[in-house]
Amino acid sequence: MILLREYIRNMLIVESQEEPDMTRYVDELEDLIFTFIFTTSTFDQLQSLEPSMEINAVLETNLFDAFDNINEVHIGLTVNDDAAAGIDAAYLCDMEDRSASNLVLTLDLPRYYPEIEEFQDWLSAELADTLSHEIQHSCDTTEMLSSEDCVEGEAKWESTENIERYYGCDAEVRGHVAGILGRSRRTGQEPQDLLQYDMETIMGKASSKGYTEQELIPVIQNIYKKWLDRLESLL
Repeated sequence: MILLREYIRNMLIVESQEEPDMTRYVDELEDLIFTFIFTTSTFDQLQSLEPSMEINAVLETNLFDAFDNINEVHIGLTVNDDAAAGIDAAYLCDMEDRSASNLVLTLDLPRYYPEIEEFQDWLSAELADTLSHEIQHSCDTTEMLSSEDCVEGEAKWESTENIERYYGCDAEVRGHVAGILGRSRRTGQEPQDLLQYDMETIMGKASSKGYTEQELIPVIQNIYKKWLDRLESLL
């Protein structure tokens, strides 16, 4: 058993020559989340909530027992009456002790989500993308995750330089490309098409902050090249 755990751990060390295969971890965690969300007791509890309220849980799993960089998987659920849905996720990295780091997800669900057509397909694609992204972060080195180029929060929108630094830093390139591949694997969409969509999304967000197309085009081109180089190295 010790030898098996050591083998699995070594497969997940980012310094190894081969990229870690995260598909099993993404798929099993997605199944766990689906089971939690579609359990009758969870659904019934959500029906009693006002839109501003949240239920929280730590998902019971031994999936990451051999993976030193994830301690617990936390999930928060809210409901809305607008037939809307959204997912936020983060790898909360403890830079001093990676074994104390947690994976945290927040899902905002339409109140009667089991009745909504294609909701499960949407959720599966979003989880494949999001979980691939965040689990990739958990595989990356502490130095990579703590890089000054990975500008935090709203600071990334303070200048075109910050936009390029953030979306072009090694950790975000690796995370976003992992998300692209995760979504592609789940939906069958071409990774290059998803890459283009993500570039358009960044452009749209930056435009909403007041940047002009002329300012953004060279920034997006530089980000695109980094993401494409990473994507092509994995295909």
